[in-house]
Amino acid sequence: IDPSNMTFLTNKAAVFFEQGEYDRAITQCQEAIELGRSHRADYADVAKAFVRIGKAQLKKDDAEAALKSFRQA
Repeated sequence: IDPSNMTFLTNKAAVFFEQGEYDRAITQCQEAIELGRSHRADYADVAKAFVRIGKAQLKKDDAEAALKSFRQA
């Protein structure tokens, strides 16, 4: 209902992650981060999206990218 709330997008990313669709989860989190930053979302919500990206990158065996995402969180 609230187009400025990034929670819906991060929840969709969690679903994609559970389905094993890691690329879609990463893309969804990136969209959530952009939306959250443009609407001054709480830092904890933005960090949560970065952690989800990192977890998806780990599942894709990309530890270097995951470490970068975790640091951004």
